[in-house]
Amino acid sequence: MDPTSTTRSRRASPPCSGCACRAGVAAIRHPAHDNQATTNPVVVLEVLSPSSEGDDDGDKRRDFQSLVSLEAYVIAAQDARCVKVYRRTERGEWRDAPDVYRDGERFELPQLTRTIAVDEVYDDILDGAGRSLLR
Repeated sequence: MDPTSTTRSRRASPPCSGCACRAGVAAIRHPAHDNQATTNPVVVLEVLSPSSEGDDDGDKRRDFQSLVSLEAYVIAAQDARCVKVYRRTERGEWRDAPDVYRDGERFELPQLTRTIAVDEVYDDILDGAGRSLLR
């Protein structure tokens, strides 16, 4: 298995769009194919905001899913403890609907050696009532 690393807010270049998209967080395989952009992410994580929700779970998601290397596209809600994970099937096709995880649940991502708790994703970001602590 190729070594992987994590990068934040790096330009990624899906082949079908002709433009570069910026991923919130990406786990990539080494070696990268391009010094200017990530062309081989294994996992992309996006954090939704009101202004990006339609794109992150729409055209941008479909552009990233066109990358052969991508195995999971993860969307974390900004205002609720909810994580959606779109995954490839064993045959390499994308499932139509994401797996949805909420408070108290855990999920797995490709290339990671442990499960992730939804609560960990939101540590120090949302208060007990679900309000954002980010200012």
